[in-house]
Amino acid sequence: MCSRPELGALPGSRVNIKELLNTDLETAGSWLRVGFHWWLDELRQIVPQRWQQSVQRRRQLVAEFDGARLRVHDEDPSDAARTPTKRKADIVLAPSQVLTRVLDLPLMRMADVIKMIQFELDRLTPFRESHAFFDVEVLQRDEESGTQTVRLGVLPKTNAENLQRVLADELIQPLSMRVSGPVPGSLGRLNFQPAVRAAQGRGQAGRRAQIFWIVAVALLLANLAFMIMRDSKQLNDLRDISASQSSVVTLARHLRASVDKEAAAREALMDRRAASSPLQMLNTVTVTLPHTAWIQRFSWDTKQLQLNGYGAKGQDIAAALVKTSRLHGAKIVRATSGSSGQFMVVLEVRRKSP
Repeated sequence: MCSRPELGALPGSRVNIKELLNTDLETAGSWLRVGFHWWLDELRQIVPQRWQQSVQRRRQLVAEFDGARLRVHDEDPSDAARTPTKRKADIVLAPSQVLTRVLDLPLMRMADVIKMIQFELDRLTPFRESHAFFDVEVLQRDEESGTQTVRLGVLPKTNAENLQRVLADELIQPLSMRVSGPVPGSLGRLNFQPAVRAAQGRGQAGRRAQIFWIVAVALLLANLAFMIMRDSKQLNDLRDISASQSSVVTLARHLRASVDKEAAAREALMDRRAASSPLQMLNTVTVTLPHTAWIQRFSWDTKQLQLNGYGAKGQDIAAALVKTSRLHGAKIVRATSGSSGQFMVVLEVRRKSP
């Protein structure tokens, strides 16, 4: 809906980065459009002259419609001798075919303007949305006050249907559908062809959308069914494997129980050997006795410990022995000491339960 910007709108070669960053979207869009048209012109220079004439002839085909007749301009006379084929043309409507109105609106995007007019078309015009096609062109934008002036153009649906019948008879496919002058102050940006095309393809688009969603839901359900079947198969395979390995698992459990039982018996045997080892008891007695005492006789039957020897007078050998960790809790059966330092100690050793 925007007209082609002038070449003077392009930034000069001296534009710096700051100016580019401060450029608004409308100016940047105009630069891009001018650059795109320049690129197309450069490509036309490469195209052969014969093709250029053919393309130029098609692009210059313009058809005026006043409500009753369709007059085609800039058409090659040689086309009349050819087999009738569908031609493409820019349609120019007479001002009597459309209704225009100037509106003062808040400053907003063109998409928001179109949505607002679409909701309030029956209030702004004598037509409802289903009875007419409309388009909008911007006349003036005031950034300081936050307002803009737009022109609303409305093409009644009856006029559009009449035009479509004439175009079908003439085998013409419309590229655009604009309004000729004199429309006071019009910028020539009104184009009703997108609205007409959208209305013509609305039913097909709806059916296509329905087909698309049906296919999407069907594929989703098929995917879920496939995943459920795969998981069910994996579960059944796991059950079969578990059933086939049940005998092996039972044997492994019995073997593990036998190993644990044997290990416990071996550990208990090692404890009994450690508790009844005479070397460990001899080492305990040797470490416990004072340096002034020595043993002449050492007797131990794993239950009673008898020691005979000599030591300093007044030493309580039995009390010193029962204070050790190994003989702690031992019962003193008999303990005697002579005047010459000779002693005899009999202890009843109680083995601690594990």
